[in-house]
Amino acid sequence: QKIIFNIFNQSFIAKIFNQQINLTNKYLNRFLSASQNYYLHNDKVLKLTKNYDLSNTTGFGCISKIKINDLEISFFALEMINRINEIRGLSNLEKSKTYCEIGGGFGLNAQLILNNFKNIKKFLYIDTYPTIFYGTEYLRNYFNNNVIDYSETIEMKEIKFSDDDKLQIFCIPSWEMKKLNVEIDHFHNAFSFVEMTENIVVNYLNYLKKFKTKSQSLIFYPHSNTSDVVPIKLEDIKKFYKNLNYCNFKQYKLQKLLNLDLKPETKDNDLIIID
Repeated sequence: QKIIFNIFNQSFIAKIFNQQINLTNKYLNRFLSASQNYYLHNDKVLKLTKNYDLSNTTGFGCISKIKINDLEISFFALEMINRINEIRGLSNLEKSKTYCEIGGGFGLNAQLILNNFKNIKKFLYIDTYPTIFYGTEYLRNYFNNNVIDYSETIEMKEIKFSDDDKLQIFCIPSWEMKKLNVEIDHFHNAFSFVEMTENIVVNYLNYLKKFKTKSQSLIFYPHSNTSDVVPIKLEDIKKFYKNLNYCNFKQYKLQKLLNLDLKPETKDNDLIIID
C-alpha cells in the first residue's frame, strides 16, 4: 500500500510540476512575442540597427531575441546599444583609444564597443571571480587571441598595453589591478558601484585617478538614492568623486527602449558623465 501511495504521490506531484512548467512557458512565449512586436515597431530600434553592428549577440542559447533584416539581435544588445548611443553623444568615445570597464558582466558591452568603435584598440575588463571567467570566455569566442586573461597576467610583473594599434583585451580579476600601468581615455561602470561597499568603490576610484582617466560614464538604477537594498547611494558616490577632485558632473535620465515598470519614479536609469 505504501509503494502504491508513493507512486501515486510522485506521479501527482510530477503532473502539477509539468503543468506549472507548461503554464510558465506559455506566459514566457507571450512576453517574448509582445516584446518582439514592440521592438519591430520602434523607430529608435530600427535606427540603431542601421547605425550599429549588432551581429553575434544571440549565441549560447539566447531566446530573448528579434530578427531585423535577417539578423538576429538579442533584446539585451538592443538595450545596451541604446545606452552606448546616448553615452556616445555626451563623451569622448569616438576619440578614445583606451577603454576600461569594471563590472562588465558576461562581456556584451565590451563586444559592442569593440565592434562599433574601431578607434578603441586597448580594452581593460575588470570583474570579480567567477564573473570574470564567464566574460573572458565569451569575449574569447569572438576575439580569439586578442583576449589576454589571468592565465597570462599572473606571470606578469606589470600589465600594460602595447604601443601599437593591435587589438588587446585584458580580462583580469580585481586583485590584478595593482600590476596595471596604463592610461585610460574612457571608463565605464553600469549598476555595480551602488552594490559595493564604500571602501571598494573608493579603492577603484583611486586606481582611476592613477590611470589618468579622461572621461567616465556611470549608470545607476533609478532608485539608487532611495533603496534600502543597495549598500551606498548615488549621492554618496558623487561625494567620493568630489573628494578626489572630480568636479565636472553631468547627470541625465537614460530611457530604456522597453520599460515594463509603470512607476514614474523608477522608469529611467540615471546616467552620470564625468570629464
